Amino acid sequence: MAGRSGGRSIWRRDGAFMQKGITKLKNILEGKPEPQFSSEDYMMLYTTIYNMCTQKPPHDYSQQLYYDKYRESFEEYITSMMI
Repeated sequence: MAGRSGGRSIWRRDGAFMQKGITKLKNILEGKPEPQFSSEDYMMLYTTIYNMCTQKPPHDYSQQLYYDKYRESFEEYITSMMI
């Protein structure tokens, strides 16, 4: 049971880090004052997402990440741009 709660804690931490990266990208695309991604920032974000998607069950977050969270983030962005 402890492993499961640890997995959720990692998901919250890494998911929050991923969400910050998505928000930064949205701000850049919208022309808001946001510094570009540094090479280090980009690699940390890429590595975090890669690691989240390559874990063995029960810590495999690829469904939540790619098919749920990623889609949700961009659907929200597209909808907000159309309104």
